[in-house]
Amino acid sequence: HSVMGDFPQVCFCRIDIDKYKDIAEKYDIMSVPTTLAFYSGKVIKRCTGLMKKSELFEMLKECQQIQTADSLI
Repeated sequence: HSVMGDFPQVCFCRIDIDKYKDIAEKYDIMSVPTTLAFYSGKVIKRCTGLMKKSELFEMLKECQQIQTADSLI
């Protein structure tokens, strides 16, 4: 089953960095694939290289914890 189904509140985007070079530069993306997780407009997690589904799932859980902790402040 899909990781996207486990995190319906997350927006997943795929960007062609050859077409959108300004985005690649802004986020210092030097190799593909690069996965970035944002919260409140800021990068909170970054992973360069291919990720296993379980690694992506763990990354999203960590981001969820950051969001939950932030909402308690």
